[in-house]
Amino acid sequence: MENKEIAGVLDDIANLLEIDDESPFRIRAYRNASDTIRFFDPPLAEMVERGEDLTKLEGIGKAIAEKIVEIVQTGKLAFLQRLTEKSSPGLLDLLRIPGVGPKKVRLMREHLSILSIDELRAAIESGKISEIPGFGAKSLETLRRRLGEV
Repeated sequence: MENKEIAGVLDDIANLLEIDDESPFRIRAYRNASDTIRFFDPPLAEMVERGEDLTKLEGIGKAIAEKIVEIVQTGKLAFLQRLTEKSSPGLLDLLRIPGVGPKKVRLMREHLSILSIDELRAAIESGKISEIPGFGAKSLETLRRRLGEV
């Protein structure tokens, strides 16, 4: 597994935590760890294979190091699976829409219970998306256009 893939998993965790309005310190820890390893050389998988201490890397604490080891050894992360199931698997798909971040996804979920791309499309078509504060005509048009890119 490449470093950028591991960083992507950490980004997904940070995004789901932000959608759930968790501690900003916890979110920042995952974002910082992701930034540290995305372009880090050598590959973390090699470091894990050699049994190196990942906590010596800047921004990598014990808990995140353990998660990296799990990702490298199994190709998945139980913690991310639990977060995804708790929040709804479709939220990560919403985050893949260009220009849609955790704050917008949180607003969509809170105001209209939008949990998937299909539900977002329906809210746009019905015009309900404009009921969300900050989602005016320009946002609506941008979302419509960007949904076509997904």
